[in-house]
Amino acid sequence: MSIAAATHTLHPQDPRQAGATYDPTKFVVSPITGELVAISEMAEHMRISLIDPRWRDQRESMLSKIRDTTRAGDDEITQNLVRLAGTRPDIFGEWHGKGCW
Repeated sequence: MSIAAATHTLHPQDPRQAGATYDPTKFVVSPITGELVAISEMAEHMRISLIDPRWRDQRESMLSKIRDTTRAGDDEITQNLVRLAGTRPDIFGEWHGKGCW
């Protein structure tokens, strides 16, 4: 069973779940993962979380890897801002050419 399949959490700000109704009285914070879990699914969540104690370490390792690989470098950020400034003079002011405003 994959890590994604093992969790049944609801993230109220998640745009993929925009149609889902969020009733705070039906969710609790998991003492193991710190995520919001539906009360009706808490027993299954606890069972899965406690079956494999390495699950938390594996999950944290996966999230850490994702955080590290999705960061843009300074050069990439600069190039994107320069490109945006060239197309949006209403935000950045008049663009006079390469490297100057």
